[in-house]
Amino acid sequence: MVNKDLDRLDFTQLAVYGNLQTIFFIHPLNFIKMKNLNVSRQKSDEQVLKEIFPVQVLRVNSTKSVSWLKDVNRDVTPVQVSKLAESIQMMGITRPIVMAKLNLREYKGEYIIDGQHLFLACLRLNMDMPVRFIDIKSEEHLVETLAKLNNSSKPWGLADYVKSWSYIKPQYKTLKTYHNTYGLELQAIAGILHQSASIYFTNDIIKRGTLCIKNEDKSVSIMDCVVDILSIMPNTDRNSARKFVNAYVQYVSANYETYDHEKAIKNIKKNIKNIELSICTQETLNDYFYSII
Repeated sequence: MVNKDLDRLDFTQLAVYGNLQTIFFIHPLNFIKMKNLNVSRQKSDEQVLKEIFPVQVLRVNSTKSVSWLKDVNRDVTPVQVSKLAESIQMMGITRPIVMAKLNLREYKGEYIIDGQHLFLACLRLNMDMPVRFIDIKSEEHLVETLAKLNNSSKPWGLADYVKSWSYIKPQYKTLKTYHNTYGLELQAIAGILHQSASIYFTNDIIKRGTLCIKNEDKSVSIMDCVVDILSIMPNTDRNSARKFVNAYVQYVSANYETYDHEKAIKNIKKNIKNIELSICTQETLNDYFYSII
């Protein structure tokens, strides 16, 4: 039986009757009766926190073997460890170390996925540390997870992606080798190996792990040519240099079978002063190489 005094209650109030099986939502004109609705008791903050942020404690004096993915994740920087140790002394630990129980080709056991600098900072300060365990299903899932976790703290550079993908994709080891050999930008080398329409727009290809080496011998020959071209190119800004090299690579790639490198070097040396690189468009440079070589 509904209490007669309910018509005097404010409509924002909620009256619960009986054994919590029936709820009345108070409205200025009528009651909307909802039957058989279970109302659970409110959970404590500790229970909610445990559900949404399950964290364990790693004791500083634990005998458990803990390591990080030295060949997959980015290298530890002592300066960063020192900065983190100073931050912890000022504010305490503000995030957990992320770990996983791995059963992969080269990694079996418990490994730090993200937070190797934090781990070392806590060891330096002789402090216990919070740990969050996540699931890793495969090598590819590992690399993708590493990238996402690191980008939420300090973003990865292209070299970090190359290092991680090298763990499971041999073409990334090749990319790293040529980067060390030629000293060209990673994007340029990836673009030449992948035969991209624009060699400097390869960031997504590198990050997604979709790099393909389509003709390695041809690519190496083109990289040799690029090094020669850069040695005779006048000093200019980075963007202009990139446009120049990109146009040159596209020309050589399209005319590879008939391309004469010695003749090209000679003609470029003779005509390079006649072009203002800083104001040239990509189309102008494309036409330039077809006109002088």
